[in-house]
Amino acid sequence: MPRLLLLLLVCILALPGCAASRKRKAPPTKPIVMKVQVKGGKAIKSAQITPSLAQRATSPLAFVPVFHLFNKTFFLDGTTWEKDRVRIANLYALRGYFDARVVGTQLTPSRRLLPNGEPRSVRIVHTVTEGEPSTLRPACAEPDQPAVEGCGPTFTLQLHSGLPDLDHAAMPELMPTELAQLQELLRASSPLTAGSVFTMADVDAASREMTRRLRARSYSRAEVRSRVDAHPEQHVVDVAFDVWTGPPAIFGQYTVQGLSKVRQVYVTRLIKWTEGKAWDGDFVTRTQQAIYDLGLFSLVTVGPMPDRALILNADGREVVPVQITLKERKPGTLRPGVGIGFQRDRFDVHGSVALSHLNLFRRLVRGDISLKGGYKFISTDDHFPIADLDMSLRWPFPRVGIEIFGTGSVELDVEVGYKMWSPEAGAGVAWSPWK
Repeated sequence: MPRLLLLLLVCILALPGCAASRKRKAPPTKPIVMKVQVKGGKAIKSAQITPSLAQRATSPLAFVPVFHLFNKTFFLDGTTWEKDRVRIANLYALRGYFDARVVGTQLTPSRRLLPNGEPRSVRIVHTVTEGEPSTLRPACAEPDQPAVEGCGPTFTLQLHSGLPDLDHAAMPELMPTELAQLQELLRASSPLTAGSVFTMADVDAASREMTRRLRARSYSRAEVRSRVDAHPEQHVVDVAFDVWTGPPAIFGQYTVQGLSKVRQVYVTRLIKWTEGKAWDGDFVTRTQQAIYDLGLFSLVTVGPMPDRALILNADGREVVPVQITLKERKPGTLRPGVGIGFQRDRFDVHGSVALSHLNLFRRLVRGDISLKGGYKFISTDDHFPIADLDMSLRWPFPRVGIEIFGTGSVELDVEVGYKMWSPEAGAGVAWSPWK
């Protein structure tokens, strides 16, 4: 029996490889790219650059049976590797290395040839020179403060009350004190530091953080645009931001779309804002995450109604309707499986099936059941069927923070000299007074 099981396992692993080799009998007409590497740089590793290049390299696993099903073979695509030289320079520029250049590229062909005379494989190595990185230039001081050496027009923050390319007569203007408070808040939230190496990722992160801060302070249409002025000859970079707050906003009515098997009450009870409350983008983000954490949806979007018109109320505030769009996933999953277990003095063959459901009775009741059955052989006297059944049921009551649960299991096994049957059951109530 052990030899038969081992033979079966070998066949399962070998047959897909044999079938694939029959499919690949036709020889390729282009060289296979075995390696793409970037040498000469220290600031950025080669492994961080090559995934962004158009000419990719083939993984060694692509030539191993079974694993080739998950690894693509990449062939030499004309002169794509030459265009990658510009991509490499651009990737360095995004990290502040504006003087970085590809000084040479070497293609090493293999000695083995294809029927059409092309090499069977090639290796590509780009050699770069990085140069000096550019840093963020410090901002000049205010007139009543000491001068800053080497300063420039960096960290400029222009704050506007309205919206770009949009004039609205009823849109309120921010008071000077409020403008000063917002400027101080946005400057403090920026991750940019004078003297640090420039990266475009930091500029984008600063724009996102400013937008988040404004939308958390009722400005639902806040927009931030950045401008980067690089001076490679001086190795400095100036960054300026244009910020439009738009009108302050309040929450309007919400709509829920995409529900069929999930009751709407289980979604709406997670909404923590009320209609007429000042807009808070963080509330919206947390609500979206809470709905997704239910595990019932493959897609959750919570945000202002798309393509909404700008309509202000008598107070100069915008009433923002919220749209919750959901895509339900299958609440039940079935996972079958087979396996062979080997130990020093015993072996077993078994099959298993696991079934779980996240929304039984449409009340968020979660049920799980798993069954494993097979046969274990220890000796001529000790062999017997084996089985393991596990069941659980969890019924939550989110309003009061209570969850009722029950579990049950039955195990059937054989050991040296005896067989055993072990049932077990349990039930209880869990209370969570705080989230």
